[in-house]
Amino acid sequence: MNNKQEQAAELEAELIRLNTLVRARRKQLANLERCPNKACECRLVWREVVERNLASQMGRIRRQVGSKAVKR
Repeated sequence: MNNKQEQAAELEAELIRLNTLVRARRKQLANLERCPNKACECRLVWREVVERNLASQMGRIRRQVGSKAVKR
């Protein structure tokens, strides 16, 4: 019983961390959208970097959650 509660607490903490990361990335992307210089090269590069970071973080979390689900 205790083990299940600990696992649930860990998953909840991981979800909260993920939500925080996603909100931060969305905020960064929204700031880029408001940029007046739409053709700026650094803007395009930064958007790619943010999207790549978000994708890698999501993949890492999916692997962690997937490996925990297999253990059940």
